[in-house]
Amino acid sequence: MAQLPFSTQALPDNRAGRLTAEQVRDLRVDAGKSKRSGLLAGFAITAFGLFIVWGTLAGRVPGPRLQSLALGAAFAIGGALWLRSGGMTRGPRAEQAASESTVLDVIEGPFRRKRSDLNTFADHSYASRGNARYTYYLHVGERTLRVSEAQYDASPDDGIVRAFVLPNSDHLVNLERIADAPPTAAEAHAAAVLREPFGAIPGGERPAFRPAATPAALRDALLGRWEAQGMPMTFEFRADGTVVTGARGAMQEQRWEVLDGGRIRIADQEQPVEVEGDQLLLATRGPTFRFHRVR
Repeated sequence: MAQLPFSTQALPDNRAGRLTAEQVRDLRVDAGKSKRSGLLAGFAITAFGLFIVWGTLAGRVPGPRLQSLALGAAFAIGGALWLRSGGMTRGPRAEQAASESTVLDVIEGPFRRKRSDLNTFADHSYASRGNARYTYYLHVGERTLRVSEAQYDASPDDGIVRAFVLPNSDHLVNLERIADAPPTAAEAHAAAVLREPFGAIPGGERPAFRPAATPAALRDALLGRWEAQGMPMTFEFRADGTVVTGARGAMQEQRWEVLDGGRIRIADQEQPVEVEGDQLLLATRGPTFRFHRVR
C-alpha cells in the first residue's frame, strides 16, 4: 500500500516534538535511496571529468587543450567532492540522522502552496512537450519548504497550519491544519454585510456546535416552522419526514432526516444544526444562519 505523505496517527507524537518509530523507519529508507542516487551521480560526474582529461591528453577532444583540461578537472574534482560527502544533501542527511530521540522543529502560521515550472525562462512558462517538470513549495509563515509532489497534493489549499520539520533542515515530516485562513478585505466586508442585518455567522467564524443528546431529541426539537433573522427564508420541519423550505411565493417540499453528530440531511445535503429553545443555528457551505421558531 502506498505511503501517505502526512499521518494523522503520528500527530500526537509529533505535537510532543518526537517522531514515531514508523516515521523513523520511513525517513531512513528515503535517506538510503537518496544516498544511492547521489553516489551514482557522483560516480558519473567523476567519470565524465576523467574521460574529458583522458581524451584531451590523447588528442581526441577538439578545442583548446588547456580549457579542455580545466573543464575535465573541474568535473572530476566536483564529482570527487560529491562522493566524499556521501552523495547526500542537507535534507537526506537529516533523514539519516533521524531517531525517536530527535526533537522536531514546529512551525505555525498562514499557509499557501506554490508550484514552479522548471521550464520557465524570461517570464514565459511552457510544458516541454507533455513532459513538464515542477518544483513544489509550501510557505508556512515566513518559512519556505521544498516538498514532494505527493506532499504538495495532500496539503490544504490555505489556512493556518502547523508543520513538523526535521531539525537543521527544511525536511517536512508532517502537517496539520489548525484554523481557517484569515479573511481577505473583500471577505471581511461581505461578512459585515451579512452579519449586521441578518445575524449570519461567516464560514470562517463558525461556532462549535453542541450536538443534541440523541438524534430523536434533535428531531423533536426541530419540528415546527422556523424563520431566518432579517430574511423571508423559512424551514418547516414536519413529522412525516418532509420539510418545506424557501421564501414567500417560492416554496419547495423535500425529504429530511436526522443523522448522528448533530447533523441533518435535506435532500442530499448534510448540514450541522443546533437548537436551543426557540433559536436554531443552521450551517450552510458558507455562512451559518440564525432562525427563530414561529410555531
